[in-house]
Amino acid sequence: MRYHYTVGSYLASILRDGLHPATAGVPKSERPIVWFTASPHWEETANKSLVVRGMCQFLTQAETSRFCDGLCRIGVRDDLRGLHPFARITRESHQDPRTTDALIAVAVERGSAPARDWYGTFRVVQPADFAVVEKFDGSGWVPVPTIYDALGVNGYTAVREPGAAFSTAGNKG
Repeated sequence: MRYHYTVGSYLASILRDGLHPATAGVPKSERPIVWFTASPHWEETANKSLVVRGMCQFLTQAETSRFCDGLCRIGVRDDLRGLHPFARITRESHQDPRTTDALIAVAVERGSAPARDWYGTFRVVQPADFAVVEKFDGSGWVPVPTIYDALGVNGYTAVREPGAAFSTAGNKG
């Protein structure tokens, strides 16, 4: 399983539209990437930041959870089409080697192992490709049972059979 770590405030749009390659701060000469990790533990580089009095302040995991409606992860199968290891995806993205080195340094400082654990893809990962969607409850990862529960839509039910893709169609019930 490969995981994309995100926050609860993004989950509804991800479940509706899929995971799109990140473009913020990515030069036009570089191909944007959707990032994944093999690590089953929260990816510290997924923590958010705030600008306070003109200074960027990185949030902790607990602060990210509190300010961003919880911590979530989306799992995809290891053999997802277009998913490549870190070295290959950064090379094929035409990422400046200095950017790659800086990314590695920050990741290692925060406890990650990009060369071993990180993967990426250039394509949009559709909700049908999601094997699991989970939210951290403070002690562990628990499944988000249906797309409509994740979207906060009351009165809808959607069933996901084991091994089946998430359904975006529900019945008012």
